[in-house]
Amino acid sequence: MQTTRRRFLKYGLGGVLLLAVPAVGLSLRRSVLVEPKSALLTFSPRQYSTLTAMADTLCPGGGKLPSASDLDIAGTLDMLFSRMHPGVGADLAAALDLLENALAGAVLDQRFQTFTACDADVRDEVLRDWSTSAITLRRAVYKALRGFIMAAYWGNAATWGAIGYPGIADYSAVPSPPPFDEYIAALTPEPERGADDEPDSEPQEASP
Repeated sequence: MQTTRRRFLKYGLGGVLLLAVPAVGLSLRRSVLVEPKSALLTFSPRQYSTLTAMADTLCPGGGKLPSASDLDIAGTLDMLFSRMHPGVGADLAAALDLLENALAGAVLDQRFQTFTACDADVRDEVLRDWSTSAITLRRAVYKALRGFIMAAYWGNAATWGAIGYPGIADYSAVPSPPPFDEYIAALTPEPERGADDEPDSEPQEASP
């Protein structure tokens, strides 16, 4: 995962027009906001709520698995993106606005509610439509957001026990290796000396 700026939302005139839609459509339907568990560093409350809804749709939990909102995956990503180039967070914020926008949903998916106002089944259908959309922008947005969510969710230690993953091994008790030169020297056997390798005896002085 690159931490440098990746302008993955630039896909020609169609992408520019789609990103302009939220400015108009957000006034048509209200979002269902989720209270952040900590101060937001990258996203607005609406964008945080949209990311929470998407994360819960992809990782709803069940059994021993917690839901994405139980782990505050949206908050984890908000903090992560605050440490990256500002352009990364700005691009993802624009993507979340587009996903949430009711007007874009009406035009593209016949959905007349904001994403956060939809129930789980409708949100799941919306995301499937994004993943298979003929519009490159929507597929790119879905792929990027899903990748970040999945990495944050399954990277959380609270999910490991349910899938039988013991966690990262503790190597603190393993002694540090010797310096490289000493290590190589220890692995290289000394050459055996043969009879021909014996040093010549000192020459004897001739008798008078």
